[in-house]
Amino acid sequence: MGREKYLIAVRGRYIGEKFDIDQVGYVPWRGTSELVGIAGPRWYFEKGPLQEILIYTGGVLSYEKVDSYTDRLATLGINMQFRKNWGYEIDLTAGRSKDQGIMYDSYQATYSAWFNPSPAWDVSSNGGISRTYNFSRDYLAFYGWMSDSFDWRVLDPLKVGTSFDSYVEWNPDNRIEEVTLNARPFFSLTPVNNLNVRVYVDNVYLRSTGNMRQVIGGLLFSYNFRPKSWVYFAVNEIHDRSDEYGPDDELAPNRLHLVDRAAVLKLKYLFYF
Repeated sequence: MGREKYLIAVRGRYIGEKFDIDQVGYVPWRGTSELVGIAGPRWYFEKGPLQEILIYTGGVLSYEKVDSYTDRLATLGINMQFRKNWGYEIDLTAGRSKDQGIMYDSYQATYSAWFNPSPAWDVSSNGGISRTYNFSRDYLAFYGWMSDSFDWRVLDPLKVGTSFDSYVEWNPDNRIEEVTLNARPFFSLTPVNNLNVRVYVDNVYLRSTGNMRQVIGGLLFSYNFRPKSWVYFAVNEIHDRSDEYGPDDELAPNRLHLVDRAAVLKLKYLFYF
C-alpha cells in the first residue's frame, strides 16, 4: 500500500490430496491449506534514527486433513526499521492446535534482526521458542531455535561468511532433551566476471554425544562463458559416525568416516540460429 498509514496483507495456500509433489521439489504435506491475514498501523519519520514502525495483529487458519482439524491462531507483532540499515521484528502467536490426535494450547514467540552497516557486511539473526508437537520424539513439549549469519566481502573478488544454527528440544517435563549445533562456514571467490568458486563445510554437533556427528564438505565451480551458457562442476562428500566395520566384520571404533562422495559436471549451452 505504498507509504500509507495502514498495512493490510493476506496470504493463502492450498495443496490438495491428489497434488503430485514428486517432481516439483519440496512443498508441505498433501491435504493442507493455510490462510494468514494481518493488519495494523504504521508510522514514518522524516528525521531521526528511526525510520518506520509497524504494529500488526491478525490470525492464522491452518488445516491438515491427517488431523481433520483447523488450527486457529492469533498473532501480534511489531517491526521497527532504522536509518542506519538495521531493524528488528518481534512476533507473538497463540491459539489451539491439534497434532497426532492431541489437542493443545499452542504458543510461540519469534524475533528477527538485521544489520547492514556497509555494502561489505551483511549480518542477520532470528530465532524463537514455541510449545509444539515434536514429531521425531512423538510428544508435546517446548522447542527453541536461533539462526545467525554474516557475510563479509574481504576483497572485491572474495566473500567469506558463516551461518550458525542452534536447536534446543525440551521433554514434557521441561528438561532439555537435546541441543543441536550446526555451523556452515564458506568462502566465495570471483576472480573474473562470470566465474565463481564456492567452498563450504557443514558441521553438526550434538550435546548428548559430546562430539561432531556429521561433516559435509562441498565445492561448486560455475562459469558463465557465453550469454545463457554455463558450465557447472560440483563435489560433495559426507562424513559421519555411523557404524563402520573392519576387514573381519568387527565393529570399528566410533569415528568420523567417509560415507558418501559425489561429483557432477553439467554443461548448459545456448545455440543461436
